[in-house]
Amino acid sequence: MFWGGTDIGRAEIERLNLRRMTDLLVARGNIRVTRDAGGGEVPLGRFDCVLAILLNGVPVRSISIDDLVAVDNVEAIEADTSAAGIPASLLLMRAAYQCGLLAVWTR
Repeated sequence: MFWGGTDIGRAEIERLNLRRMTDLLVARGNIRVTRDAGGGEVPLGRFDCVLAILLNGVPVRSISIDDLVAVDNVEAIEADTSAAGIPASLLLMRAAYQCGLLAVWTR
């Protein structure tokens, strides 16, 4: 299920006791969150580049990170803020993930 990167597991999610995905991501320190033109929150990696998002391994597009899933339903979060850290299993999709990748796994 998990591929590496910056991990936030269930125990840490509970310890941090945050209610929004954006707060959870920012708490990790290597991801910034900004608002897009539609007012939704999007995660940024290096050089303020928008991260691609996977939910349980499926690409997700055009949704605010806070609307993606409730923190209570998150099992783990993994992030690589550049294409260089993306695992070999996703190499074929690396071109689409040039800015990096945020993977959210639910319970």
